[in-house]
Amino acid sequence: MSTSRDKSKRSVGRRSTKACDTCHRRGRKCQVDREPAICLFCRHNGLACTWNRVPAKRGPKPKNSKSDEKRPCNSATNDHPKTAWVLDEAVHGSRVTLTTLIRSYFDFVYPISNDRSNYVHEQTFMERWTSQQMPSSKASYGLLMAMCSLAAYRIQKGIAPATVGFARHLKPQVYLQEAISSVDLSLAVQKQTEELQAVALLCVTGLEKGDAALLQQYLGLYHATVANQSLYDENRWPPSMHDMEKEQRRRLYWYMYRLEVHTALVMGHPVRCPELESLVAYPQIPDFDRFGGNYGEGSEAINDNDEVEWLTGWNFVTDLYRGLEHLLAKFRPRRLSTHHSRIGPGSTLPTVFLIDFDPESKILMPLKAALNKLPIRFRHAQPLSSNVSLNRCGFQATNIVCTYQLVRIMVYAFSKATFSQACRTAIDLVEDMASIPMDYLKWTTLAATQELSGIGHMLWQFMRQDLVTADYHELRSALLCIKEYLESLQSSFTYVRRASMRMGKYVEEIDQVLLSREREHTHQQDSCIQKDDGMKQQQSNMPFPDQDTSHAWRDVFSD
Repeated sequence: MSTSRDKSKRSVGRRSTKACDTCHRRGRKCQVDREPAICLFCRHNGLACTWNRVPAKRGPKPKNSKSDEKRPCNSATNDHPKTAWVLDEAVHGSRVTLTTLIRSYFDFVYPISNDRSNYVHEQTFMERWTSQQMPSSKASYGLLMAMCSLAAYRIQKGIAPATVGFARHLKPQVYLQEAISSVDLSLAVQKQTEELQAVALLCVTGLEKGDAALLQQYLGLYHATVANQSLYDENRWPPSMHDMEKEQRRRLYWYMYRLEVHTALVMGHPVRCPELESLVAYPQIPDFDRFGGNYGEGSEAINDNDEVEWLTGWNFVTDLYRGLEHLLAKFRPRRLSTHHSRIGPGSTLPTVFLIDFDPESKILMPLKAALNKLPIRFRHAQPLSSNVSLNRCGFQATNIVCTYQLVRIMVYAFSKATFSQACRTAIDLVEDMASIPMDYLKWTTLAATQELSGIGHMLWQFMRQDLVTADYHELRSALLCIKEYLESLQSSFTYVRRASMRMGKYVEEIDQVLLSREREHTHQQDSCIQKDDGMKQQQSNMPFPDQDTSHAWRDVFSD
């Protein structure tokens, strides 16, 4: 009896209901010393004793109800790793609609020059989709929604073809919001390849929509991930990575590089991932899209028809963008040297060595030699056909023609090119683009418009100089050529009409100058002709104006 009475008087041990943050992390018993609550461990070790942790609820978890299982994919509770990223026909449309958008993406967005978004393995993706294994995760759901958003946007704008009435039922903004909600902005957990692909497509969508904030937000997230996961160095990739995944990463990396150089030219921001610091090889599997997902070491490439291989052209476009990056890097220090106040008088390191090279011999001539060695399918685009592989070659040819001429005129901006060469280059670009089948240009309108508008703006900067009458006529011919070509595109996009109107205003200004000169010097016509002839030699070696054209391109970027 006494024993049972003693046990009843003995205090019952209880588990501490809460520990301070430090003891909780270390799994220690937490004993409070005095008020304010400071535990003995923190007091003896001179640590800050905090109680900010919210304790998790104990006991069995409630079972999910049927209504929870059917909640929308963009709900706030979808961050749980076990969430099923199911498709809801009321939100996303029918499976037939989604299949049409996916097919449109691979046929008309995947190889397009401006998007350069050919880094998703088509066969593996389609096999997973047709077998209803997609989406299977938050990352795969985000990639699917990003693809559908971009494809739906282009169909609604009339860039990609679709059946009559199909575009009226599309919801590109719904797909876009679903894609955004599925991308984790945190870097705490390494991002999967599919999530990185979704991020890249969100950047492209921002460019297509003229949404600079969307573009820069996810371009910044991509660069943070590149640094955090060492995507810039193949030697730091996981050694267990098979060849197919390496190929996807290579294409993704160089795709994002080209996108950044393009937007750096358009918007004026710096190139944050320069090619000299990129230790990533070019894509090397020509028929990447015809492999299954089980491609690995020792597999042989299927290359039964070299005439439809398009990766060579894709890689050459990357070379062109690398050249553009170095021209851009050469241009900006030159501008700083003429505006030394931006650096400040305390600077002791001159940057002349950055621009101490001849861009024509170091950049333009090697690219010209490589261009001449390319197969004919990359120098002349064949008409669009039902052969998807040949169409992809045509898209590469379109991109090569436009980008190469842009490199030419950028090179002339740094070398002491004559005024006539600058105008001739602009006309060459228009003539080369006019030789491209309109079906290709219809889907690359944004890039073509940005390049033509930027070149026209650079030429117009010569108006600030005292040109002779013959030079004004030459300048007018080049700008009028650009204006008429933009009008011929017959695009519904406002940026095309705006660019054409801008070129028209430049032509009108030249006409006013010519009319003013004609009225002023009518009675001295003979003397003016002699003056023009005498000044022609002086003007022939006139350097290209040192002007920043990013603000002109930025007007084109915003739709």
